[in-house]
Amino acid sequence: MAEPLALAPFAAGLTNQKLALLGLTLRARAEGRPAAWSPLLDYHPGAADHGCVPFASVFDVAAVTAAFAGFGVPVEQGAAEQADGGALMGIGGEAIATTRRNRDDAGFRDLCRILAGMKPMAAIAAAAADTGAWLRENGVRWGCQLRIERDWLHWTALHRADKRINPAEPLYVDFATILAKLAGQVEHGATLYVTCNEADLPVEREEIGRRAYDAHRLTMLFRSDVPRPFVPAGLLAGAALDFAIASTLPCFAGHSRSTFFGALALTAHGEGRDAHFWLYNNRGAMLKRRTDHGAFVRPWAAANL
Repeated sequence: MAEPLALAPFAAGLTNQKLALLGLTLRARAEGRPAAWSPLLDYHPGAADHGCVPFASVFDVAAVTAAFAGFGVPVEQGAAEQADGGALMGIGGEAIATTRRNRDDAGFRDLCRILAGMKPMAAIAAAAADTGAWLRENGVRWGCQLRIERDWLHWTALHRADKRINPAEPLYVDFATILAKLAGQVEHGATLYVTCNEADLPVEREEIGRRAYDAHRLTMLFRSDVPRPFVPAGLLAGAALDFAIASTLPCFAGHSRSTFFGALALTAHGEGRDAHFWLYNNRGAMLKRRTDHGAFVRPWAAANL
């Protein structure tokens, strides 16, 4: 029997690790090997030491195992080759973009179904369902990713000189611009659920909330504002909870270069769920409708501009 292949601890957030797991299925199937689950790195932006958490503390092991098996990759526990996460993420991301670009609808949907099968563990899923129901009862239809954290400021500073990126592309979009674009799309007086790493925000969330209401009569609900029957232990579990809550909403706005936002759209497509995605990192004063099901990172490709 061939040696199983596993994802080595990978310094990346939840959805980058999901893309790496997608790459794991592709490489394992190509090599005729089973997969195995390894502990996940609980990545903290800016920290020197991260620590690992059990795979089962973030994901529903049975659901992910079934998703891999449905793609022809069995899962076996035991000694395994630890594959580089960055390389696997590249495999997964390239496969998504290539199948979509080549109009390989069946192949693209298969990849989306694998991502959709990466369900959160039971306590996270139950908390997300409860929060989603509470949001619906309170008339919340929109979610918004505030990709303005300090780690994103650092990423955009590093990549601004990248010759592969059009210098006219908005990489960092400040929260005031995001709020103004939202106000042009959502109904007046709307309440939105906000996803972000609250601990890494460059501005106090209370200030964001004040600006949103005073300037646009929008109410911004952060995860720390809603009933929390389950408090996630670690950033990966927290991101999994945010992702699952965001997946209960019919409309969501985000940044096309964020894998969190892309994975939301890819997962919705894999589930056959009718959801509407809008991006704010486009040129112009209004949000643009995302039409690529999450396949591309450039805003004009994501919105077919």
